[in-house]
Amino acid sequence: MRRMMQLQGVLVPMVTPLFEADGVDVAGVTGLAEHLLDADSVDGLFAIGATGEYTRLSPAERIQVIEALGQADRKGKLIAANVGGADRQEMTRFAAAASRAGLDAIAAVVPGSIDPVPEALYEHFAPLQECGLPLMVYWSPMEKEQKPSLERIEALLRIPSFAGLKDSSRDMEVFAAMCAEAGEEISVFQGVEMLHLPSLVCGSAGIIGGGLNLYAALLVQITRHFESHELAAAMRLQRQVSTNWEQLNRHQSFRWLVKRVWAERGLIAGTHCRESDDAPVSGVEMDRIRSMVAL
Repeated sequence: MRRMMQLQGVLVPMVTPLFEADGVDVAGVTGLAEHLLDADSVDGLFAIGATGEYTRLSPAERIQVIEALGQADRKGKLIAANVGGADRQEMTRFAAAASRAGLDAIAAVVPGSIDPVPEALYEHFAPLQECGLPLMVYWSPMEKEQKPSLERIEALLRIPSFAGLKDSSRDMEVFAAMCAEAGEEISVFQGVEMLHLPSLVCGSAGIIGGGLNLYAALLVQITRHFESHELAAAMRLQRQVSTNWEQLNRHQSFRWLVKRVWAERGLIAGTHCRESDDAPVSGVEMDRIRSMVAL
């Protein structure tokens, strides 16, 4: 079995602290990573994904982030970095940097440009096994034409380092099938926090979602209530997660709001976002965002 013991639970898709003019807030990356990993509710980090604005980072900046993550005191917890969303040569270079930095795993987003047939997926990701790190494959909501399937998972299982996947497709039928067919062999993560509770019923290995940057503890509590058969309590908290996310993402600027919260607490200095403009937020709304913090 290739499944990693560490690859489970709550993985936070960490935001990337950025300065508007000077690029990566390197000290902020390391400091925020350590703060999140210090929380009992957090089992690891999933960095440089969609929440981390990977599509807007230069190759040099992505390596900067990887190296900064490597400097963090992980306290025995997992850090995985997305090396995908690039051509094969660049992907391999990012993966080698992650290995040198001592990260625990790499992730790779399925690009929109790739042919959806299973063999193409295998050929695209197979070279990543050379870095020696376990591989997670990531179906991103930003690549709307790419969807997971059992046939594609079977092709990926031919890669010895393939150890997990994150599915943000919102297709619960396919998610349940993947958990049933491959859940013993790899870690199948739900990538939509609003679907955490139903995903537990399917056998999900864990959850990865943007709101976990602020309220990872809510997802842990849902899991505990589910495991204790306290379904009413689990459902109540799942509704709270949905409400939190709706408020956090109301202006399509949740990354900036998360960065602003952590800047106020002195963890980062770079609050700039490249995925969306900083939106005006009222004092009342900002107070609501601050009140969500639960790690």
